[in-house]
Amino acid sequence: MTNNHPSLLAATKVTNLIKQHAADAELAGELTPQQIQLIYDHNWFNLYIPSELGGLETPLPVAIRLLEILARADASFGWTVTLC
Repeated sequence: MTNNHPSLLAATKVTNLIKQHAADAELAGELTPQQIQLIYDHNWFNLYIPSELGGLETPLPVAIRLLEILARADASFGWTVTLC
């Protein structure tokens, strides 16, 4: 299991960071630098990219579970990862 596996998001540290910055992101109309860094740290913008190109090559069912967890923490955050 990699450190990007959705089951590890159950750790409150990740979801709490997303939630902690949700109000600031809403006011600013964009994700906070901390939220963006979290996305880059986990390589979530490359969920579907093949591994040989630096992506996670995440199977669709796993990606959907991940996106659901992210969206539950903050819908805008989850939407951004989904679209990018």
